[in-house]
Amino acid sequence: MAIFKQVESGINPYAEDYMATKIAYILRPEAILSNYWGGYGFVKGTLQEVTEQFYIVRNLYHKSNYIPLRHFVLSFDPYYEYDITPFQAYQIAKKVCKIFADAQYQVIFSVHENTNHLHVHILVNTIDLTNGMLYNCDMHNFYAVRDHVKFVLQSYRLWYGNHPLLLHKQPFL
Repeated sequence: MAIFKQVESGINPYAEDYMATKIAYILRPEAILSNYWGGYGFVKGTLQEVTEQFYIVRNLYHKSNYIPLRHFVLSFDPYYEYDITPFQAYQIAKKVCKIFADAQYQVIFSVHENTNHLHVHILVNTIDLTNGMLYNCDMHNFYAVRDHVKFVLQSYRLWYGNHPLLLHKQPFL
């Protein structure tokens, strides 16, 4: 069964290079073997070009004193979702990330194939593209995203009625 979680890393989110480090991590060539990555609210380009676009939004609204990104992972269990291909995971990720794009946030995702299970990393810029307001990372919004993930997975017949989508949400920093 799929697992959707918000993760916090050991990296200081207030460090100047936090966004660059996180984006570089999810776009590592050795992890995205089929080169399935994308997102909303930026122009796809090189790692440096994409990273610069995230920093531009942060600097435009003078939000350098806030946690700049939220990191989510959608992981597919190789036992239950053994037939999910990297391309299908990419399509699912695009639909999952649409909830953030519709709310005017930059979001980038990548399909990682470098482990025994496919998983998708999702980074959401916490600054609204249109007004600079910060993303509210409370449990209410987490559950709204979770429900959206559930809806997307159901459309791919990956939601099992008696098997809940496993969720993990670590405490906020």
